[in-house]
Amino acid sequence: MTYSQLLHNLKEGRIESSYIIWAEDDYLIKEALKKIKELFLQEKEDIFNYHNFSGRETTAATILDIAKTLPFSSTRRFVVVEEGEKLKISERKKLFSYLTSPAPFTTLFLFIKGKLSKPPSVNLIRLRKGDFGQNPKKIKPFDLTLWLEKKNLAKAFEVLDTLLLKEREFPRILGMLTWWLRQKAKLKGRIDKKLLEKFNYLRTIELAIKKGKFSPRLGLELLLIRLAQ
Repeated sequence: MTYSQLLHNLKEGRIESSYIIWAEDDYLIKEALKKIKELFLQEKEDIFNYHNFSGRETTAATILDIAKTLPFSSTRRFVVVEEGEKLKISERKKLFSYLTSPAPFTTLFLFIKGKLSKPPSVNLIRLRKGDFGQNPKKIKPFDLTLWLEKKNLAKAFEVLDTLLLKEREFPRILGMLTWWLRQKAKLKGRIDKKLLEKFNYLRTIELAIKKGKFSPRLGLELLLIRLAQ
């Protein structure tokens, strides 16, 4: 299956239970992931059935626990696993085994960069530069707060995707969001109830990420949703 066929099928509602998306560089994966998120995160409530993992930070058991859980107030759950190549070989085999007989109420996208050896017989999409037809946009870190100020969550997510590709770590992004909230407090001359709640939520998310309760991506996405309100 080609990438364009995948998008066509998804838009038409012909959604399979598992896909492996394979590329040779981060940009192609980032662009494909951005499009998939646009398709599946149409409403704020959709975030409860959308899960994003990194093979660098998780295990097959954690991913499969979510994949085998019935969706919340929806017919389908979507699970994205980035950096599948970072999973240990034994963990990847467990995930490959699941992909051959996945839960019917879940769609799992496994993204793998680089060499792909012995993939299971599932929908395999190889991304190519011609699938996108444009150069990556230059993203500045403070574009994130710019879109938050405008309450444009979709654009804020796009910026976050790029920042996470470059940074891999979340502290700098959290620091920038903290600075933004402080600037808002300075302009007001005080920290009102709304700002205090956002400061407290930021700290809660930071601790949850550090304790492994959320992946950095999921934690930051939940934080952006709250900050955009």
